[in-house]
Amino acid sequence: MEQFSILPSLSFYPCVLALLRFEEQQLPIATAKVHRRQYHTNRDSLVPIHKLIRQLEGQGVISRTHSPFNSPIWPVQKSNGEWRLTVDYRGLNEVTPPMSSAMPDMLELQYELESKAAKWYATIDIANAFFSIPLAAECRTKIAFTWRGIQYTWNRLPQGWKHSPTICHGLIQTALEKGEAPEHLQYIDAIIVWGNSAEEVSEKGKKIIQILLKAGFPIKQKEPEPEVITRSLSLSELRDMRKDFSRLPGEHIITWLLRCWDNGASSLELEGREAKQLGSLSREGGIDKAIGKKAQAFSLWRRLLSSVRERYPFREDVICRPGKWTTMERGIQYPRELAMQDMVYYDPDNVQLPTDPDEVQCTRPMWRKFVWSVPSSYAN
Repeated sequence: MEQFSILPSLSFYPCVLALLRFEEQQLPIATAKVHRRQYHTNRDSLVPIHKLIRQLEGQGVISRTHSPFNSPIWPVQKSNGEWRLTVDYRGLNEVTPPMSSAMPDMLELQYELESKAAKWYATIDIANAFFSIPLAAECRTKIAFTWRGIQYTWNRLPQGWKHSPTICHGLIQTALEKGEAPEHLQYIDAIIVWGNSAEEVSEKGKKIIQILLKAGFPIKQKEPEPEVITRSLSLSELRDMRKDFSRLPGEHIITWLLRCWDNGASSLELEGREAKQLGSLSREGGIDKAIGKKAQAFSLWRRLLSSVRERYPFREDVICRPGKWTTMERGIQYPRELAMQDMVYYDPDNVQLPTDPDEVQCTRPMWRKFVWSVPSSYAN
């Protein structure tokens, strides 16, 4: 791939909330009632989240309710300083049955895209896709949350619930199939088209946009970008990086991060456009998308840590709990994984904190976890 070119934004339709021309969606029934009280949140988020809740209520995305279910709010600050209203649905997710449909594998999509060997690519992002999908009234009680003593629920598909990406992906896929969209690849609300000329890609993109708009999906407005990337990673560079830094099937997120460190992620400096070319490293769309979010040059290591922290704001979500280790090599590796769990949530701008997992100070909780993992054969 000698040159990787990107078209300027294919659409300048305003970023608004829409309501899809689909029937209201039914959600799987939870097998148990989940009611978790609201915990303390970041003080800086209080005013922005209050304004956002009032805005969403005015737009009909949420409404007031009385429900035996309740999940706590967990505001997440985006890279641009704005706040995202997310709800901690971990308890509800645990008692929600699986769905038969599945999401496509990010790594397989990346390999398929590479096989096209095109010179021009363009992406189409759907604005507020989840909030465009209506929910059946009888399903809304289970996704309730509370803010300042008032209980609300979602009238549209919520972020943080385990099946939201699957439902959203399926509806967009159905709309594109019915509209006989030109060849493309899709992952949830992101669509990519390709071709050997700007005109070819622009024509494909416009057809897909018209299909999406007809179905009721709003298209995200973007600022125009430069047409040509002056530096691009070669195919050999991409292969080498993916080999060193791609997460293995079934590999724990902490084990993967530690392997990336050992393979030199801290010494690899990448701009945002270069990081995006790496495709799926983590096998999780949210992390992979965040890796290339910042345009300025950062080490791949810093990108990986910040992306995992954004995807998993709770420490409990990345805890690695191995059984009794059976080899000395594994016994040495486990304390490093405990150190890595702490590093994910370090302040990246604090130069006094260690950047090497082997330099992290062992705490009492870390030592207790390590002692618990020691097999009886090593007890003496």
